[in-house]
Amino acid sequence: MTAPKIIEQSLFDCKLQETTCSIQEIRLPIFAPLKKVNPKSTIYNDFMKNKRTREVVTTWGRVKIKGYLLTQVHKDLLDLIILNADRKQWTADDRLLIEFSSYKVLKNYGDKGANYKWFRAMLDDIMGSVIYLETNNKKGYAFHIISAMHYDDNKEFIGILLSKEYLEFYKENLAINYNSEIIHIISIENSILKAIVRFFLSHNNLNIKLDDLLGAIGIKTDKKDRFYRHIKQTLKDSGEMLKKFNIDYKNNTFYYKGNTNVKFYLN
Repeated sequence: MTAPKIIEQSLFDCKLQETTCSIQEIRLPIFAPLKKVNPKSTIYNDFMKNKRTREVVTTWGRVKIKGYLLTQVHKDLLDLIILNADRKQWTADDRLLIEFSSYKVLKNYGDKGANYKWFRAMLDDIMGSVIYLETNNKKGYAFHIISAMHYDDNKEFIGILLSKEYLEFYKENLAINYNSEIIHIISIENSILKAIVRFFLSHNNLNIKLDDLLGAIGIKTDKKDRFYRHIKQTLKDSGEMLKKFNIDYKNNTFYYKGNTNVKFYLN
């Protein structure tokens, strides 16, 4: 009588082992297009005015993040944890333990592998943030991504536990494997460009105007603003880099025909 559930869980195990994350957490901008918290940024000021809450509504749905302002750096670290995972194992309470080497993650991030205090603080931000997400088919979710840190018998930090609620969200939604592109994404200095690349990788193909794209990654701007002109110049200067991800930008429009290094998984 339990065979269908076992088969379903086995399929989900394969999905977890073979993917980086769900596409919805990229298409809906949980992770702001920022490198760090900047008190001068509109995103940060709106976050603080809204009682430490960031809300973005796009064509792909609605997302609200409460607690901490999560950035592209937080996403970088989560991606590197998945890339460097030594072991993934279910717990008795339906969470997923991911064990990894902090040294390897930091080394991949261009660090000497010793900035553990900063790394743990970034993970604490993720653990302390609640995500409320509604897809465009009106299905709603609420979860923490990380529910707890994991330590060995010597009280050494060796991993994280993904929450049961996050895993339920992951299970019900399309997932993506862009592991082979993670190091290339990490090397991008500009966080807006990082957010743009991740957004496109979550699609098979997509043509979209600049203004619509900025809204999709959570940027509010006016064409008269100096910031808007700065973004346009940055994109113009970054055309060759974007083409490495198969993203073509011309005449204020992006053209994307997919990336053979990216795979999608339903189950």
